Amino acid sequence: MEVLENLKDEELVALSCGGNHRAEEVLVLRYTSYVRSFVRPYFLVGGDSEDLIQEGMIGVIKAISEFDEKHHASFRTFAASCIRNRIYSAIRHAMRGKNSPLNNYVSMSNGIEAVSVDSGSAHDPAEHIINEESYRELLKTVLGILSGFEQKVLELYLEGLSYGEISDRVSKPQKSVDNAVQRIRRKFAQYISR
Repeated sequence: MEVLENLKDEELVALSCGGNHRAEEVLVLRYTSYVRSFVRPYFLVGGDSEDLIQEGMIGVIKAISEFDEKHHASFRTFAASCIRNRIYSAIRHAMRGKNSPLNNYVSMSNGIEAVSVDSGSAHDPAEHIINEESYRELLKTVLGILSGFEQKVLELYLEGLSYGEISDRVSKPQKSVDNAVQRIRRKFAQYISR
């Protein structure tokens, strides 16, 4: 197994396609933290983020089975695309009401990428501008209902810091950070439900 861990992604894909299940396992483990960091800005109101992580991991497995070096893209680039597409697809299905566990999906991500997922028209610049403005207004309103400590925790959380890292930055116990994240989620969900 240690020898496999030193191989490049593309080499592991080739071995995996040749029937080496250990190579596939190494690749899946290698991309687990990437999936977790990608999913981190999102959560399910009344649900669990593990559902989205599972969708991302399915994207990794799909990337392993469908990767083709002839397209001149690295496996990492292809896998990132498969992971993103799988997660965004789950979000779109949830918004249509097809997957009841994902019905209350809420994004805490910032930026145009998060807005364009919800827009339905990712190629219309006017839609982008309108969605960006709507997003900024929503964020401003939500930040208005958070305490100063909650705002700082949310900012650090969206940067991808772990609870331990946030705890160090704000000089508070990790449990206080966890409680703040839970309060932020409840407040955000209450605002969205209105």
